[in-house]
Amino acid sequence: METRGLVCIKQNNELYGISNQFDSYYIGGLGFDLVKKIKQFISCEDELNFFKQNLKTFEWTTDPGKISLSINTEDIVEIIASNRVLGLVSPNDNVRKIFEEDLKTIYNDSNFINDNLFCEWTYIIDLDQDQFIIKNPLIRARNVQYYPPFKLWAMRHEKLLKMNIGPYNEIKFPLLDLDYETILESVKKIQDV
Repeated sequence: METRGLVCIKQNNELYGISNQFDSYYIGGLGFDLVKKIKQFISCEDELNFFKQNLKTFEWTTDPGKISLSINTEDIVEIIASNRVLGLVSPNDNVRKIFEEDLKTIYNDSNFINDNLFCEWTYIIDLDQDQFIIKNPLIRARNVQYYPPFKLWAMRHEKLLKMNIGPYNEIKFPLLDLDYETILESVKKIQDV
């Protein structure tokens, strides 16, 4: 299913993003895989600090001619969380190749977050607030003055407009305490309205 989305990492108020062209929904898709990777590679304060420091060793560009690194969206957490030694012995071919060939320039597609029509799911690893943030069209539809394409739909779904999801039309979770069931219940509430 061509459900497009975006995985972003936010650090020092800068947003770095990798777009995803299919299966970007949370349940059984990119969102669940991303949470699994975060729990595997960023499970304590030391790993989180390493992740923050290692992110600075990568270059992000919007110039397609400068890209040295093409990666699967869900691999971004593992790539940044790996140091050179662990990267070289990783069972993940994408991660191993990055460290073998010293590839460090990634295409920054974070502007896709502004595409109100095609960016259906957005996942943000917010390193400034140590949070995991999920956005999708149903959440965005609550704020109809900013998202006119959803105005008619939102007017027909008053229940959604009354939901208390968050001040910025997103749901947030603590990065070091991600729980599949809590996230799943929150996402189901959004999808069931």
